[in-house]
Amino acid sequence: MEEYLILLFDAFGRYAGAITKSQQWWLIPTVLIGIWLLSIIVTKFIKESIIVTREFKLLSNIIIYSIGVEFLLIIWFIYNWLKTDIYQSDTEKLVHLLSIVVCIIFQIISYRILANGFTRESILQNINCPVTRQDLKSKNKIAVKRFKKIKLWSLIPVLGFLFIFLPIKTDKNLVSFLLDTSSSMDVHIGNGKEILRKSFQNINNDTDIILSWFTENNPSGDFNDIIKTSNSQQLDGVHQYFTNKQSAINALNSIEFTEGTPLIETIWSNFLFTVEHVQNKRYANNIFVLVTDGEDSYFEDEISTFLCEIPQFNSFYQDNINIINLQGANNAFFDKANECSYAVYEGMDIDSYAAAVQEILTGITKDYYFPVWLSIFCVSGMFIVLLIKPKKY
Repeated sequence: MEEYLILLFDAFGRYAGAITKSQQWWLIPTVLIGIWLLSIIVTKFIKESIIVTREFKLLSNIIIYSIGVEFLLIIWFIYNWLKTDIYQSDTEKLVHLLSIVVCIIFQIISYRILANGFTRESILQNINCPVTRQDLKSKNKIAVKRFKKIKLWSLIPVLGFLFIFLPIKTDKNLVSFLLDTSSSMDVHIGNGKEILRKSFQNINNDTDIILSWFTENNPSGDFNDIIKTSNSQQLDGVHQYFTNKQSAINALNSIEFTEGTPLIETIWSNFLFTVEHVQNKRYANNIFVLVTDGEDSYFEDEISTFLCEIPQFNSFYQDNINIINLQGANNAFFDKANECSYAVYEGMDIDSYAAAVQEILTGITKDYYFPVWLSIFCVSGMFIVLLIKPKKY
């Protein structure tokens, strides 16, 4: 529980840290102005038989429209979170959350002012002039009932969270990880596995995962011989296919170091294994992620032919070939990767590694901490509102 709370607050810190890059600042003033304008305009057209002062009507409308806007913002978030993962971008999250908080603050302040308007002096000013004392008490009673009914509107945003349980169909994705487990990676591999574990936890449930790492087999020939091979079992590499992310996490924990570094051979056997297991499936995204220092025991001097020269490899992954350089190495492998315009990320420390993985998996991961923050603010606001009671007559 303590670890979860740390991660929860770390997530909020990321939202705040990335907020300066946001293009969505317009949302907060739009919410403020929208609630105010709607309340003023509607107040002019609604006639009340009991409440006569414009201030009382305006406060009631502010409450109702702030609740409505809060509800729409929650629906907007839930829909996008379930379907398109637009909120994977940290730059948009805090602005959206602050917009909802603005709606809640509007409600709390308006309820508080409205509650203070039920004293004898205020009632005399705010309702039609009573004929008798009994008439005054009766109209006060009706006004109090109306206040309590308005408070029930504050429960409406809770209905938005029910959309989480709707069975919204999403596209399937495939992500294939190849982890360099050679002895030269021993300094970084622990951090690497930890980051991948956290990434797997946030990957959509509709994502299939392939996890590969090195074995200690002898090389199967030069690169030209390797790419002529059409069966992954004839080449180096351990490959496992998962349709359940928890199973992938368990397998990740069992990976150990090896002595050899058959890098390019294992990349090719990973590709063959992937094609063999998903040939009858269609994915919205096929993503390849290689975590390595770029050293290959069998191709140290020169890499004459490279992966981008193999049509079937490029067409399968298209623009989703990603390499994380864990040691900031500058060698023939990374020279070739850059020539092929592959996405090469620096991962020399845990922060840059985590940032690289997050960017690569944007669109197929979900931030499970944001709905929690959303719930915390909404429930807290609703609880405060329910505690506000009209002044006794």
